[in-house]
Amino acid sequence: MIYVEERFEGNIEEVNLLLLGDTHTGHPNYREDIVDAVLSEISNRQNGRIFLMGDLTEMALVNSVGDTYTQEMTPHEQIDYWVDKLEPYKDIIIGAIMSNHNERAVRTVGINPIKMIMQRLGIEDKFYGYSVVIKWAFNKGTLHSYHFHGSTAAKTNAGIVRKIKKMREIVDVDMYFMAHTHRLISEDIDIIDFPDPRNMKLRTKRYYYINTGSALAWSGGYAEMKGYKKVMLGYPIVVMSGSKGQQTINVDKQVFLN
Repeated sequence: MIYVEERFEGNIEEVNLLLLGDTHTGHPNYREDIVDAVLSEISNRQNGRIFLMGDLTEMALVNSVGDTYTQEMTPHEQIDYWVDKLEPYKDIIIGAIMSNHNERAVRTVGINPIKMIMQRLGIEDKFYGYSVVIKWAFNKGTLHSYHFHGSTAAKTNAGIVRKIKKMREIVDVDMYFMAHTHRLISEDIDIIDFPDPRNMKLRTKRYYYINTGSALAWSGGYAEMKGYKKVMLGYPIVVMSGSKGQQTINVDKQVFLN
């Protein structure tokens, strides 16, 4: 796990963070229109930033789970696709992490697709391995987020949120971001008091748990084959605002019919 900072100078109104992942490019059910829409949206927002949550590429290989015969791009073409797609946005990409479909290529042929994408974009220093904690410093205050692709067999929203909450056993931050399950879920009802010894007061901390969505359609794919219910597609844009001691977090879901 790595600890990094994203700092904004001067007084700003807000920071907008798009959490993009589980696109599975190469799979015939990939919805490029959703990705184009959310990239356009974040590029038009104040202080827009993008974090890549994993599984951008399908990476169906001959000895892996997945169907190499229906995959619409070769693994190399999938990497090329994302380099071209993200080139106009590379200056606002703040990080990327590993994921299970990415691991297929790492284990089989020793190639790391997301690391290659970041290298070719000239931002390899923002590739953070399996997980990262980010300090958001703005308006003389800070918030923290923990980013992890995730690993769970949970099929219900409650089960998925329980898995995200277990990330608090690893590190204590304000926002927990997990991908993997293709659900766009947010919960923010947990609070905890903690002592502020400097001012001899008890402060209250609120936790945000977010599962970061998908652009993979249901019909004709793995979800239909397994009999999973349809869910809304899309991604969250996390809006951070306010000043020291009064910073707020809101989740703006960019949703699309499946």
